[in-house]
Amino acid sequence: MIYFIIAFALWAGGKIFFRFPKELENNPVPVIGISLIVTFACCLPACFFIDNNEKEEAKKVTLTVTNRTEHDHIIYLRFSDGYTQTAIIPGHGAGRKDRAWFIVQKGDKVQKLIYPDGECEYTPVFDEPPIQE
Repeated sequence: MIYFIIAFALWAGGKIFFRFPKELENNPVPVIGISLIVTFACCLPACFFIDNNEKEEAKKVTLTVTNRTEHDHIIYLRFSDGYTQTAIIPGHGAGRKDRAWFIVQKGDKVQKLIYPDGECEYTPVFDEPPIQE
């Protein structure tokens, strides 16, 4: 979103700057000034879309898989904190994230990231990275 706003601002400022070639020859200061003001005014909303979650530190907790169940085309993984992760079995519309959960077995380690805003993210922990196809 930020890149879209900045690209639009540069496009709008450039459109104004290059639209008035005769005014640029005679008196370039007003055209350049208006172009810069429009560019700055359009870039200002991008400041509100900056995601600060990446900069904030997350608390890391290591959990274990206490139970693994397959039902229909879905895998259910229960972690030691009580959370249940679901994943689709590969071959039934599974995405890249689901494939990583498919090889996790009971007793394997899982990393839980807890962000300051309370959101949690679970990722499997492998001793060796899985083979990429």
